Amino acid sequence: MIEVEIKARVLDRGAVAARLRDLGAKLIRREYHVDVYLSHPSRDFKSTDEALRLRIVNGEGVLTYKGPRIFRDVKARVEINVRVEPWEKMLDLLKSLGFTEFLRVEKEREVYTYGFYTINLDSVKGLGNFIEIETETNDVSAVEAIKSEMIKLLTKLGIGTDDIVEETYLELMLKRRGIEH
Repeated sequence: MIEVEIKARVLDRGAVAARLRDLGAKLIRREYHVDVYLSHPSRDFKSTDEALRLRIVNGEGVLTYKGPRIFRDVKARVEINVRVEPWEKMLDLLKSLGFTEFLRVEKEREVYTYGFYTINLDSVKGLGNFIEIETETNDVSAVEAIKSEMIKLLTKLGIGTDDIVEETYLELMLKRRGIEH
């Protein structure tokens, strides 16, 4: 499957949450995430545009591989998720294989559903508030149409295209810290 995602900065998280509810979106859960990004011992993920992340959600672990982006203005990429318990042992295993912890990103997330979309309202420590609208497809030719619908939804929520962010949270955090990755 290909994950298709669009992300934008949000100035007033409460106002966006209210608009989501007005549209009929359903809040399904609140989560606290710690994302541990890992560097490969012999492969440069920056040059291959890949990522390996161990996400701890409310104490439970998910190991995620993200393949290279297919498009730039909307994030579309292969994503493989594997639930791991206990996550501490998985982190130990990866470090034993030569992976190193590169960066941690912490965020509070509200997860909504709306039609075919999962909508995340995020408050990212050190970066601010964001909205992510995502869905999955196995049809690469559908990505542009999905992107167009996502932009329409952003507009309904009072978010302009100037607020769209192409970088991942990892890239934004590195840029904020002045680190080349």
